[in-house]
Amino acid sequence: MGAAAAAVGSYLAANAGTVAAVGAAGSAVGAGMQYQQGQKAADAQESMSNVQLAQQERNARRDRLRVIREGRIKAANIEAVGANTGASESSGVMGGMGSVQSQVASNVQNNSSNMALSKQITGYSQDASNAASAGNMWGTIGGISGQVFRDRGGYKTIFGDGG
Repeated sequence: MGAAAAAVGSYLAANAGTVAAVGAAGSAVGAGMQYQQGQKAADAQESMSNVQLAQQERNARRDRLRVIREGRIKAANIEAVGANTGASESSGVMGGMGSVQSQVASNVQNNSSNMALSKQITGYSQDASNAASAGNMWGTIGGISGQVFRDRGGYKTIFGDGG
């Protein structure tokens, strides 16, 4: 086993340039693939965000319609009670109708505000995913660059041995 290790060591020493080039090429391919997969992940995140946003919009639309329907039912009940008691034009009935309409408008506005916030959250989530993907890519590039720098002599080539 010692002879085999010595043979491998001799081969690597004699072909250090080739081994370094193969290592650098492997690092470059790895970095390229990592970047490509990071882009795929970012694209998938964006698709997921778009689907979630569509789902949220559908739910918000359904909630708005529910609020409006409930408001109409309440208004109709108030009107029916007023008509049955002969007070359909009374201030109590009119005030009740106005209150229901105000509550419906407020609930619809609240629904719209929540939808706007959901859109912002989705956008920020996508921005964070894109930034993480870019950070990974630059980290890989930095790692490869550092390895190439070390393989080419590192700081010794700039400052000498220092001692």
